[in-house]
Amino acid sequence: MNATNQHVLFIRLSSLGDVALTVPVIKNFILQNPGVQVSILSKSFHAPLFATLENIDFIAFDSNDYNGVFGLFRFVRKHLYSRNFTHIVDLHNVLRSKIIRFLYLFKKVQISCFDKERAKKLQAIQNKTIQHTALMHVSERYANAIRHAGFKCDLTDRDQIINIVKKEQYSIGMAPLSKHFTKNFPLEKLQLLIEKILEDKRYHIKILCAAKEQKQLASLIINEQISFLSKELDFKKELDAIKELDLVISMDSANMHIASIYQVPVITLWGGTHPNIGFTSYYKNNINIQTDLACRPCSIYGKSSCPLGHFKCMMQQDIEHIHSQIKQVLV
Repeated sequence: MNATNQHVLFIRLSSLGDVALTVPVIKNFILQNPGVQVSILSKSFHAPLFATLENIDFIAFDSNDYNGVFGLFRFVRKHLYSRNFTHIVDLHNVLRSKIIRFLYLFKKVQISCFDKERAKKLQAIQNKTIQHTALMHVSERYANAIRHAGFKCDLTDRDQIINIVKKEQYSIGMAPLSKHFTKNFPLEKLQLLIEKILEDKRYHIKILCAAKEQKQLASLIINEQISFLSKELDFKKELDAIKELDLVISMDSANMHIASIYQVPVITLWGGTHPNIGFTSYYKNNINIQTDLACRPCSIYGKSSCPLGHFKCMMQQDIEHIHSQIKQVLV
């Protein structure tokens, strides 16, 4: 089939970090398969993430407007059938995307699906082999789904080294919170790290957090060198602000993946989860900092509390070591 007659629908509805990780993968797809039409199905909130991609058709899906199986059928009939896709690449593989795939069962559409490898991850965490053996990175599993559909998708750019331009002032984004407690950096240690960083007057810190979290983190604003990235910015403006940062210090959260879209260097601090699960930031040379404990990781996605009650995975993070890695990136 001629490339100009091919039209691929990529599906990834949530969550924010997973959606952000599809961006560099789809970017490689577009570069390596010229002429192929690209549509992306995701929540309307995620649309600004794909602004760096050229000539794409973003299709907004919001479940509140299309509830249940019949709602999905209405959505597919109203918004998808008319687009005449030749291929569907499901980068989510959940009930909603499976229903959409089912509704194309009798259409002349080639369907490929992302492998979650959930059983492998659970087994590796239970027997702790994940501490020494890395599973395939999620971006590579996305790319595999694309290759299975018959397209090129090499991710050699993951080896790219992101160089920092020497400046008189550096802006550091710091995202200390995550959805799950075991991925959050303790505030008392965060205060120590911030004080250490701000000893150098060249550094300015922008706290990345939701507006509702600012009250919880207000005590961190100790002088004019540190502030919240935004107060009431919309998502697009927030992304524009992240794009201008020189470094992002993140937990295992969406912020590291968003920073990678704009080739902002990332240092990730790992607690109850583990980088070998395959959810690190896109670029391989980004820095991962973690403690060496037999109990890690305690879960794939994080927990609401430490199962052993001590939270050593974060409490024993070495502030001096983190600070030295920041200097290594910026100086």
